[in-house]
Amino acid sequence: MGPGKVAFTKPLTLGTAQAVYFEDNEARFSPEVVEATGNNPWIVPYDGARVVIRHNKIINTQLEIYRVRPGAYGCRSAEIYDNIFSTEGAKMGRPQCFIGISGGVVMAFNNTVTGTTYNCRTIELMHDRAFHAIGEFGVCDGTNPLDGNQIPAGQKGAGYPAIGQPGGAADVDGKGVFTPTPCYAWNNTYNGARLNMTLRRWPDPKQTERQAEIVKEGRDFFNEKPPEEYYKPYVYPHPLQAGKR
Repeated sequence: MGPGKVAFTKPLTLGTAQAVYFEDNEARFSPEVVEATGNNPWIVPYDGARVVIRHNKIINTQLEIYRVRPGAYGCRSAEIYDNIFSTEGAKMGRPQCFIGISGGVVMAFNNTVTGTTYNCRTIELMHDRAFHAIGEFGVCDGTNPLDGNQIPAGQKGAGYPAIGQPGGAADVDGKGVFTPTPCYAWNNTYNGARLNMTLRRWPDPKQTERQAEIVKEGRDFFNEKPPEEYYKPYVYPHPLQAGKR
């Protein structure tokens, strides 16, 4: 958990020490545990959390970058890079995914994924608040005061930009003016092939269509390297590994 609502009134701090770092670890879930539950995330940041997840071996488990949920805001930012994801003895459809993103600003690059049993085989973005209410945050429909509502109710894309959506809109000055801050993915591979961010397909095509009105490739997320002035990763290894501040 992060600091909550206040995180969405402050500028982003990508590529700095201002985050919780998960670095040089091995996370391994047994095939038996994965099969028994089907939902085994290693790291689940939310409520304004800022995380950097890098140089890890991640086996039979996934990262879930959370949206709003009843009682808490979603993740503010996640930098996910130079990780190796794999499966080991898992049955088909397990784990659920490797990286799932439903909120915040995400930089995902230089990740390598191998395995044939993952249920989802892309870096999946989703925004289900586009079509149904979630706790006290309600639904993004163009009338909700929590959202930017630059597109008014009744129009295609109503409610955009939505607070905490993938592409992480924030109200930095507290005046209700939301600043979209897009996600980027680049140089990721799945079994040797290029791996992109894609939007989730929901069972109801109308839900999938509505989601795509709010979260758009080329605006809220890009499958390319960002401009250097937008993002540059923090020094690796983290200075604290050597006892430096």
